[in-house]
Amino acid sequence: GHLSAQNVLNALIATVCMAPSVWAAVERARCASAADPSPAGGGGAFSVHGWCEMALHRPLLSANWLFLWNVTVGFWLVGLLQRSFWLIDPYWTLLPPLLGAFYASHPHADPPCVSRLRAALALVSLWSARLTHSYFRREEWKFGQREDWRYSQMAERNPRLWWVLSFFAVGLAQQPMLVGLTLPLYAAALGHRSLPMAGGAPAALSWCWLDSLGCVGCVCGLLLAKSADDQLATFMAANQARVASGQSRVRLLDTGLWRFSRHPNYLGETIFWASLGLFGCASGHWWV
Repeated sequence: GHLSAQNVLNALIATVCMAPSVWAAVERARCASAADPSPAGGGGAFSVHGWCEMALHRPLLSANWLFLWNVTVGFWLVGLLQRSFWLIDPYWTLLPPLLGAFYASHPHADPPCVSRLRAALALVSLWSARLTHSYFRREEWKFGQREDWRYSQMAERNPRLWWVLSFFAVGLAQQPMLVGLTLPLYAAALGHRSLPMAGGAPAALSWCWLDSLGCVGCVCGLLLAKSADDQLATFMAANQARVASGQSRVRLLDTGLWRFSRHPNYLGETIFWASLGLFGCASGHWWV
């Protein structure tokens, strides 16, 4: 149940698991406001001194550094201890807006177009809210009800090596995807620092048609994904009712949006993230 010891423990883990990154963000702000932003000491990136240097002057590298140790390694260790890699699923929906907040709150963030950054952050937050709701609805509003079926299948096929393979399949595989998907947020918040300067200031990059097109595309992608997920949830609930009443389960959803595509929800996701990339292009970084 919702108050079972396992569910309460998983909820606690989900609440505190990002504490290292929260501390790192607070430390970054402290370093920026200090008279001497580089406290004495060595130890490379694992020291406070090294972290301050990286966080203040290499924001994208510092985001990857935090992701590597807090999520890739940290979540993997939690999964090994619990024998279930469920934790990455709810955080898959939360990490994009968290990365966006990390970029937007950087002490050197001074976007040439504040409206672009706000729009991109708002859209990613809406995406997160939609997918988080969809995830917990599927999990019956519980934490760690189950892990992704693909991970369970890989574990069954590789029982002896799964503890090693899981680091790459569950842990490391998420980093290039999630950090890569949120590069437009980095470009909107901090990308101007690497653009050509005009008169000592970043080149003007005001709101343009790419931003407007990005907004429309993101909203369309969100609506498509939400409609598809709602139809799938209704289908699954109806199937459960059929089984409970002794009827046969319907194996294939072929109505609504699912009549035209096997994965209309994934199509909506693709449209959303491709459209978000337009904010990066409008920021002067076509490569995002």
